[in-house]
Amino acid sequence: IPGDCTSNPVAYNPQYTANAGNPGLAPTTADQIDLTYEYYFSNTGSFTLAVFAKSFNDYIVYGNYTRAFTNNGVTRDVIINGPVSGDGAKLKGFEVAYQQSFDALPEPWNGLGVQANYTYVDNQGISNTRITTVSGSGSTEQDPLITFTDLPLEGYSDNSYNIVLMFERPKFGARLAWNWRDDYLISQSDCCIKLPIWQDAYGQLDGSMHFRPDESWDIFLDAQNLLKAETVLRQQVNNEGMTLPRSWFTNDRRLSVGVRYRIQ
Repeated sequence: IPGDCTSNPVAYNPQYTANAGNPGLAPTTADQIDLTYEYYFSNTGSFTLAVFAKSFNDYIVYGNYTRAFTNNGVTRDVIINGPVSGDGAKLKGFEVAYQQSFDALPEPWNGLGVQANYTYVDNQGISNTRITTVSGSGSTEQDPLITFTDLPLEGYSDNSYNIVLMFERPKFGARLAWNWRDDYLISQSDCCIKLPIWQDAYGQLDGSMHFRPDESWDIFLDAQNLLKAETVLRQQVNNEGMTLPRSWFTNDRRLSVGVRYRIQ
């Protein structure tokens, strides 16, 4: 827009934008390898180790691309916000799992058992330099503060684990489960100002009890989120990884009581 702060603009350089799908997307394919080792050290116990690696081709991300449109003989470039094909998406890692029922213990402790697993993911992510600018200046140049070139894949935490304590007898059973994962990317580009959204590390404790007086009846109590864990979302504001709080959610503690009857 020619002019200065003391005069009115004499011309405009409009920018054309649109939101649409992308029929030119290439199909996403992947090359992967998985290796698993299983060791059963008793009738009720096992140890498992798994390693994996996966590389994605043409991974679909949200971004923008430019396409020329002609109307009445006039051609204009339009920046279209929508899905695009990205490169560089890959991950590798391992998982360790252990489970055992301590049936060799004297009664009633022979009903005790444990399950545990841990997963590590090295997430290389995607280079995406087509995130929409939020400056509103009309320029097609990308602002370095909001151009993210090394975001991870959505939904993958580097570290996560689960621990389940069990007690099982013919007429009674109880479980207490702790599930935890560290922070992870929810979206590379949110709906409004196109900044990445992260969820902070989250852990949840659940439990259940069952009473089975015979083979037909099952009286149960299920409890979810016993500690009323809070979900915190954060917004990334630069390419160095700085994040700022965005929103908070407190999930309810939920209790369910029920009775089941099975017709023999």
